[in-house]
Amino acid sequence: MLPGSERLLLGPGPSLMAPRVMRALAAPMLSHLDPEFVGILDDTRERLARVFKAEPGSFTCAISGTGTSGMETAVANLVEPGTRVVCVVTGYFGDRLAQMCERYGASVTRVDTEWGRACDPAEIEQAIARTTPQIVTVVHAETSTGVLNPVRAVADVARAKDALLIV
Repeated sequence: MLPGSERLLLGPGPSLMAPRVMRALAAPMLSHLDPEFVGILDDTRERLARVFKAEPGSFTCAISGTGTSGMETAVANLVEPGTRVVCVVTGYFGDRLAQMCERYGASVTRVDTEWGRACDPAEIEQAIARTTPQIVTVVHAETSTGVLNPVRAVADVARAKDALLIV
């Protein structure tokens, strides 16, 4: 529980906010064209790159929206009709991601795992060998089932076959 708060939230969201965050949110809004905003955005992108240990020159982007908004943004920009995609499904959000890919016309191969269990990278490797996908998708923290998927192992399997990974 945060100091001064009478509530303790333990779900995936909404989250408790520290008092300094609440004060920052109470500050006057900046226009997206304001030079100060552009500087804040650049700083945020640089920090995201460090957090995710991105290669120099990588593009990072903060999305103002839900996790589903982020998934939709990635799929809308990377999937087109006929794109071969292997979708790892370990819960509701993995299933939602697979459905998004299908709606954008992808040829989807699902690797379904019993809900509540993490994915098996060996099963993903087999699906990749069968279908030679251009993209592999996996939800890192599948909050609907409490599963934390082994993203590094999935990334290694995807990278070995030159498939782009959407997490």
